[in-house]
Amino acid sequence: MKNIILKITGYGLVLGLLLFGVRAWDIKEKWDVNSSPIELKSSSLNSGVEPNSYVRIQGGRLDITNAYEESLTTKKAKAKLSSFFYIPVVNSDGVASYILKRSLEPTISDMVNEVDMTGLLEDGASLSSDMLSEFNKKYKFGGKVFVLDSTYKAKTHVERAKGLLFPLYVIIGALAIRLLLNRNRKIVESEKISTSEEEKA
Repeated sequence: MKNIILKITGYGLVLGLLLFGVRAWDIKEKWDVNSSPIELKSSSLNSGVEPNSYVRIQGGRLDITNAYEESLTTKKAKAKLSSFFYIPVVNSDGVASYILKRSLEPTISDMVNEVDMTGLLEDGASLSSDMLSEFNKKYKFGGKVFVLDSTYKAKTHVERAKGLLFPLYVIIGALAIRLLLNRNRKIVESEKISTSEEEKA
């Protein structure tokens, strides 16, 4: 039973370390992202704005006829775990301003209403090469290709740091259980040794 628990805590320790590493990397990448959105117009998106910025972009309309869906599915059952839709936002002059990433499937009403979205502005290189190639074939962009990730939630430095607490708890918990079990094992072994010595005497 102890060996099984030790094995489980070993997996927990590895999982905690991996999760800690992933979250620490994400914090490092987004540490300089502003917590309040920068106000922008879709027609002037290429005027000095840099990727990895938290922004609110107003203007333009979604072209849902050329939306792409990216899904994460399980290998065996092919069950859909999550989906993201990538939809070009086009200005009145027909020039594409940016690609909107969102979790909601686009509807007809999206074509009518002017876009007003907040999210993390990313470089177009974050798209798959095939998707980026298709967008470049169909649209003329006003400059650099941007992706607006509307699923991004702005956080303060303190909130980002709090994301490390859960993996830390997992690591500390796994280590504590392993140390306790190993300590008990040493006590049992020492008792066995002393008992055998008494029997010999």
